[in-house]
Amino acid sequence: MDTLPNYENAVVPLDKLLKYSLDYDNPKNNGKAYAFEFALGFNKNNYQELLRQVREALPLYKAVERGYNKYGDLYQVVMTINGTYNRQAEVLTGWIIEYGDDFPRLTSIYVTDKKGVKL
Repeated sequence: MDTLPNYENAVVPLDKLLKYSLDYDNPKNNGKAYAFEFALGFNKNNYQELLRQVREALPLYKAVERGYNKYGDLYQVVMTINGTYNRQAEVLTGWIIEYGDDFPRLTSIYVTDKKGVKL
């Protein structure tokens, strides 16, 4: 496999970004909001640019199959994202294609030290 299956129809629930990954007040985000702001300058005020870059990077980076769970097939795509003030960082995105669906849905997103594989 190369790209995330059906990446052009990928769904990114905004709550995943705004109420979890970029939300300083969410006690379960484990520093993700801080990492996004520190490494890339992204927060709730400019999340649209992060979202745009994730969508544009999906066909450019290798998707890795991560197995499955009782809900569907799991994938991971690590990509380089350009932040504000010429900053760059690797961002890991996790995806699921639920059984009965044919499109991926974002399940996780965070700054990582893993390197993405460009196609």
